[in-house]
This record gives sequence, C-alpha cells and structure tokens, in this order.
Amino acid sequence: MITALQNKLDALKISGRVSNIKETDFFTCFYIDFLPDITLNKIRARRDDLELFFEGRTVEIDTDGGRVVLKVQKDTRPAVHTTNFLSTMAGGLDGFEIPLMIGEKEDGQKLFYDLVNMPHLLAGGSTGSGKSVFMHNCILSTLASSKSGIILIDIKRVEFSLYEGIPHLAANICYNSRQAAKTLRALYKVMMSRYETLQNSGARNIQEYRNRGGKMQYITVFIDELADLILSNRSIEDTLVRIAQLGRAAGIHLVLATQRPDASILSGLIRTNIPSRVCFAVQKATDSRIILDTSGGEKLRGAGDGLFMPIGSKTPVKFQAPYINTEDLEKLIEVARHVND
Repeated sequence: MITALQNKLDALKISGRVSNIKETDFFTCFYIDFLPDITLNKIRARRDDLELFFEGRTVEIDTDGGRVVLKVQKDTRPAVHTTNFLSTMAGGLDGFEIPLMIGEKEDGQKLFYDLVNMPHLLAGGSTGSGKSVFMHNCILSTLASSKSGIILIDIKRVEFSLYEGIPHLAANICYNSRQAAKTLRALYKVMMSRYETLQNSGARNIQEYRNRGGKMQYITVFIDELADLILSNRSIEDTLVRIAQLGRAAGIHLVLATQRPDASILSGLIRTNIPSRVCFAVQKATDSRIILDTSGGEKLRGAGDGLFMPIGSKTPVKFQAPYINTEDLEKLIEVARHVND
C-alpha cells in the first residue's frame, strides 16, 4: 500500500514521501513528509482524487508534528456499547449534575459532558443515522444520575412510550402537539416561579440554591422530532426559545433532535440559544451547516458515526455513539422503573 500511495502522489504531482502507517479503531493513518513548496491547501484540493484511490472511503487530511496525515476511514467500526458507558459513568462522574454520554473518540476516549454546562443540546441526522439511539443514551445517562426529572415529547409515538411509568417523569409523556404545547407552557411558568424563588433566596442559580440546602430538582426536556412538533404548532418555537434563553439558571435544560435540519425549522433563534450540537449522517453539506455551522455531516456513514460540537468549540469532535438493542434498553428502563422500590 505504501508503494501504491507513493506512486499516486507522484502521479498527482505532489512531492512527498510516505514515512509511516498507523492503525486506529476508526482510521488507517498515512504519515507523509512533504517538500516545503507543497502547501496543505494544495493537498486538500486533491482530496477527491485521493478518495478515489482509496476506493471511495472518506479521507481526512490533517497535520501532526510537521507531517501531513491522510486519515482513511475504515469500513468497519469498533463495537461501542451503552452498557459499558453506563458502567464507566458510575465509576467516575460524581461531579456531574446531568451527565450525557456522547460517544467514543478515535483514540478510545469516552466522551461524557455535563448538560448543565452545555446548557442545551441539538442533535440532527437522517433516518438510520443513529440519532434515535443517541437520544435513548442521553435519557438513560440522565436517569442514572438521579438528579433530574425528565419531560418526554414524542409526537410520532415511536421512541418514548417505553418510559411510561418511570418515577423520573416530571409530566406525562406528550404524544401530540396539543399536549406538548400545554406541558411546555406549564414548564415556562415553573421556570419563572423558580426565578422568583431564587431571587427571594439570594441565589443566582439552581446550583447555589441547592448548595444552600434548597430543594429544587433539575428538569431535562427531551424532544424526539422537533421539526414535526414545530410544524404542527408554530407557537411552540417561541416557548422553546424562551426556555432555552432562561432555563439554565433555573435548572431546566433541553435535548432536541430532528431528522429534518431545515433552516425554516431550526431558526436562528433556536440555534443561537442551543450552542452544543451533534450531527449524525445527513444527505447534504447544507444540512450539516444548519446543525453544526460547518460541513462534514454529509461524509458520515450512519449507525452512530457522528460529529460533536460542544459549546465554545470551533472544531467538531468525531465520535462513535454507543449502541443498545431494544432488549437491553427495556431491561435498563425496567430497573429505572423500580428505582424507588
């Protein structure tokens, strides 16, 4: 392979020597020493030719210690399981208020983030991209922390009915836009009441209030298909924006998902107030830009292959979201259902 790649570089008139190959779980990495007159932009301009050479596999072009690295995506990916993530979380995330499992990085590092610091999350991806499993992972990790009540909105009646009867529910599961609008309006009133409570106590936010012994539980709202919800009732968008703007201090957080990353659905106000994003495989680069503000999602392969852009970051992190089958999911939900027994 080294000789063949060397010949290809010569044919493309890119002067460089393949100096090393390294295998990771996600990539085969080719390290190349280039002559000083070769620019990174010139190499990136030949990305399509390099991907054709590698039989259509995605090629990422990066740098490492003065060398250029061609990271060729593998056809197979490591098995990443939700149960392993939950075990890791139980052993080392005591400082997290609302831990969310994101996935596994290329180097094997497991990604957990505290939703309190995000403070909201938007996930987008096409059918089969792994978005729904990701939402279940977020719910399961929230349940495992036992610090947040949850509100579930699923107007397609596909994903969240499994959670009926768990004690963590802060409201009945919403299966239509009327129920959702009513629940979100009630949540907005709760949020404003909490602000009054915080003001009267002299606390700036829920963390200070809880540290002083106050009894105020976090609330996390999970919406499985944001596009359908907003299209069915446009007033819901205004309520969500207000909750996104003010919810953090009051301990109210949003995790939203959509398979239709359209600018008419994901308005500028929603995206501005939900700064942490996850993108799974999408059809077009424009879809990726709506979710992440950058392209890249169109090159993902589906089944949990994702890009994560945490708040404050300018570059997305590539990860593999953990997988859980229906049987194991039901077992974990059953454990949560009897947590107070």
